[in-house]
Amino acid sequence: MNRKRIENTSPRQKRKNLWLAFGLFLTLLILLGAGIFFAERMLFSRNQRFLLRRVEIRSEQVGYWHNRDERLTGYLRLTPGRDNLWQLDLRELREKLLRHPSVKSCTMTRVLPDKLVVSIVERLPRAALGNPGSPYLLSDDLVVLLRSESMPIADTLPVLTGFPPAFRTHPGALCQQAEPAMRLIMEILRNFPDLAPLHLDLASPDKLQASLRYRNRHLYRVTLPVDCRFDYLLGVVQSAIIDLLRNGDPRTVLDVSFNGQVVIR
Repeated sequence: MNRKRIENTSPRQKRKNLWLAFGLFLTLLILLGAGIFFAERMLFSRNQRFLLRRVEIRSEQVGYWHNRDERLTGYLRLTPGRDNLWQLDLRELREKLLRHPSVKSCTMTRVLPDKLVVSIVERLPRAALGNPGSPYLLSDDLVVLLRSESMPIADTLPVLTGFPPAFRTHPGALCQQAEPAMRLIMEILRNFPDLAPLHLDLASPDKLQASLRYRNRHLYRVTLPVDCRFDYLLGVVQSAIIDLLRNGDPRTVLDVSFNGQVVIR
C-alpha cells in the first residue's frame, strides 16, 4: 500500500519536498555558522581575558632589539590593554617586522592568556660603507643597515669604498655591487683567522684592492680578481706573507690577479 502511495506522488510534490529539505539544510547551516561566530566572539576575540598585555622579545643575540619590547610594540602599532590577542593577524605583523632592515627572520607566538612572544634573528653588520664612521653598514646578505638601528659591533668593521659618484643608498636596500667584497670578508672570517680585512676598494669591475692585516701587526695591500675562488687565493696570499716575514722581506704589496701567481712589490 505504501509503495502504491509513493508511486502516486506527483513530480510537482517531489520537487516541493526536495526544496523543503534543501531549505531546512540551509537554515541549519546558517544557524550553525552563526552559533560558531558568536561563540568565537564570546570565548576568544571579544573575551576580556585575552586582551594583549605584553609584547616580549626573545633572542639569543644581544642586538638592537634586545630589551626593546616597548620599541617593538610601537613599531608594530600594537596597543596593550585594547588589542585582543586573537584578533591580531600574526602573518601581517611578521611581514611588517621583516621589512625592518635589521631583522633577518622572526616568528610570533600567542602565549595565553595575554602575551605575544616575538623571536628575532638579527642581521650582523659586516662592513661600513664609505668610511669607518658611516651611518650605513652592510650585512653578509648585502642588505644596507642603519648603524643606529643595528646590532652593535665591538670590533672595527672593514670599510668598502670605490662606489660611483652617483651611488646612493638607504636602509633596506640591496648593495649587489659589494658581493665580491663580502664574499672575501666572509671567507676570511670563516677560514683565515690570522688575516683581518681593513679596507676594500670596489672601483675596478675586475679586481679587488684589499688592505689586510696579518696577525694584527703587519699590513699588506693585496690585489685579487673578482671572479675567483677566494679560499684558494687567500691561502696563496697567506703563504706568501709567511715567507716574506720569515725572510725579513719588507715588501707589502701582493698581486694575485695573474692566474694565482704572486707578484710582490
